[in-house]
Amino acid sequence: MILSKNVNFRFQNPLQVTKNGYVSPLVLFFIFLFISIPIIYWGATSWGKSAVSVKGTSDVVLAGGRGISVEVTSVGGTWDLYAYLCNSEEECSDNLTSGKKIGVFSGGNSEQFLVQIPYDSSWDSHKYVKLYVKTGWGSTSRTFSVSGQDEQLGLIYKEYAGDTGRKYNLILVPVEKLGSENNYIGSFSDK
Repeated sequence: MILSKNVNFRFQNPLQVTKNGYVSPLVLFFIFLFISIPIIYWGATSWGKSAVSVKGTSDVVLAGGRGISVEVTSVGGTWDLYAYLCNSEEECSDNLTSGKKIGVFSGGNSEQFLVQIPYDSSWDSHKYVKLYVKTGWGSTSRTFSVSGQDEQLGLIYKEYAGDTGRKYNLILVPVEKLGSENNYIGSFSDK
């Protein structure tokens, strides 16, 4: 006859966090600390920030203020409108990126999307504002044609052939002819 006896051995786990069913206060403190540090950091770094301080955003609305307005129509995908200040017509025509960059304005498929570029006093020390549109990242290559309103402003239209043979249409806007109001320059379109 074999007698069996159940032997129940209880091993003590050195990592055991409970004692008699209650979590140790020290463990609770560390859990709370690791959860709260990212929340406190996020709150401290984003406190008092507005859209103006976020890179790539703007809350500028011209609403009749001084500046330039241009329309972009894109049926083939994303686009980027580049704006530069130049001291001469030759400097503007020399290279796509010649001059002082004012900004880049981007968008997707759009019909007559109005881009407003607000005037800045630094424009007065330059002769021209150069505008051109390129296809955006991840979009099929295409050329944007230009149509403008040149009766009063004396706009200059140029074509630039890039290193790859792609053609870009430029609009050069004489700074001295810009009035105190918002000046509609014309439009870029890939239709």
